[in-house]
Amino acid sequence: MAKATPIRRDHHLRLVEYPLAGGWKALVGRTDADNDYLSLTVARPDDWWFHVRGVPGGMLYCKGPPGEDPIARR
Repeated sequence: MAKATPIRRDHHLRLVEYPLAGGWKALVGRTDADNDYLSLTVARPDDWWFHVRGVPGGMLYCKGPPGEDPIARR
C-alpha cells in the first residue's frame, strides 16, 4: 500500500461552506490544496462528491448531518 502524502499544516485553508436544508452542508475548496484537505481529511465515505465540468479543480463536497445514513433514507 502506498504511503499518503502528508498535508501541509502551514497552508492557510480557504474553504467555503454553504448551509443546505436538512442539516446538510456544501464545502468548496478554492485551491488544489484545499480540495486535497477536503478529500483526504474532511470527507467521509457517505458524503457526496461532485466535480464541476470546465473548471480546473472545481470540486464540491456535500456532507450530511452527523450520524445520518443518506442511503438508508431512500
